[in-house]
Amino acid sequence: MALLLRLSALLLFFCILHYFLKPGNQEQMEQKGLRDDTGEIIPLKDFNYKDVSPTKHRPYRNTGYVAMDWLEIDSQYLSRIQHRRFLVTQMPETTIGDRDAAKPAIRELFEQVVLDYLPKRYPTIFKLEKSTFTNWVTGRSCNVNTAAMDEAMMLRTLAENAEEDFFLMVPDANDVYRLQGYVACFPGGFLCPSKAGWSVRELHQAVPGYNEKIGNAVDRYFARMKAGVFIRRWNWSLQTDGVELFKTEGNNFYATPEQKLPAQQDAVDVSATYLRAERQTLFRLPRSRAIVFCVRSFMTPLVELVEEGEGPALADAIQTMPDRLGVYKKRPVWEEDVISFLRSPAA
Repeated sequence: MALLLRLSALLLFFCILHYFLKPGNQEQMEQKGLRDDTGEIIPLKDFNYKDVSPTKHRPYRNTGYVAMDWLEIDSQYLSRIQHRRFLVTQMPETTIGDRDAAKPAIRELFEQVVLDYLPKRYPTIFKLEKSTFTNWVTGRSCNVNTAAMDEAMMLRTLAENAEEDFFLMVPDANDVYRLQGYVACFPGGFLCPSKAGWSVRELHQAVPGYNEKIGNAVDRYFARMKAGVFIRRWNWSLQTDGVELFKTEGNNFYATPEQKLPAQQDAVDVSATYLRAERQTLFRLPRSRAIVFCVRSFMTPLVELVEEGEGPALADAIQTMPDRLGVYKKRPVWEEDVISFLRSPAA
C-alpha cells in the first residue's frame, strides 16, 4: 500500500484536466512570435542561453502570462540537462517508459521536437545535418536516423536535449486514453512505471467524486481536442526539503484509510523551502492522435520571494485555498513556519 500511495501522486498531472474544464484556468497558447504567417517556425538567430534569466513565475497570483515557447531555454539549461542525462543513465527504468502502444506516438513526438522544432527555433544551440543532431551547449552529437533508433533511445534523446518532461496518453481500441509512454526526469512527487497502461479514470480512482462529477466531461474534452492547439495552465506547490527536481514523493498528500496527514512536528527550514511552479502544456499529435502532457518545472527559493516582496501575496494564497486543496498540498505540515516567515516584519 505504501508503494501504491507513492505512485498515486501521478494524479497530480491528470488532475489538471479538471482545471482545463473551468473558465479562467485554461489558456490557449498564443503562437504569435513562434511561427510566421505561413506557419513556419521563426528562428531565434542571435539567441544566447547564457543571457536569458529564468522567467519569474508566480502562479499563485492567478494573473496572465506572456506568450512563450512551449520548449523554453534559459541560463540554467546546461546544469539541468546534465542532471537529466545522469538520471536517464542511472535510472532508465524509472525515467523512461516506451510501451508498445506508445511507440508510434513516441516517434511522432521525437520528429516534432528533435528533428523539427529545436533545430529550427534555436539554431545557435542545435544543428541537424543529415542524420546527425548536435547540441552545441552540451558538446554532444548523436545519430538521429529514425530507422536505426528504437523508441527508448528517442525518449532518452528527448530527455537529454529538452528540459521538459513528456507524458503520452494514447487512445486504445475503445478510444480510452491510457498512459503508455513518458520521459519523467523531474517528477513533482510520483513514479510512473506501476501506472503505465492506466486510463485517466483509473488514475483518478483514489480521488473522491472524480468519476461521478467530472469523469464524463474529461472524456469529452479529450475527444474534441484538435491537433495544433496548445493548452497551458500552471500548478504550484511548496517543496520544503531542498531544490532537487527529481521528487518521487513528499510534495503532495493523498488521503486513504491507511494514511493520515501528520501535523507539523519538526521545524521547517525556510532556507531550504522552494516554490515549485509547473507549466503544464497539453496538445494532440496529429498522426497517432495521442495527447501529450508537457511539463516544465521552475524552482524559486522562498527567501528570494520574500526579498521580492512576494511574501504577503503567497501567504494569502496559502491561507485562502480550500481546505481539501490545502491538505493535498500538505499545508498543515508546513503552514505555521512558512506563514510566519512570509508575514514577518522583515519580510
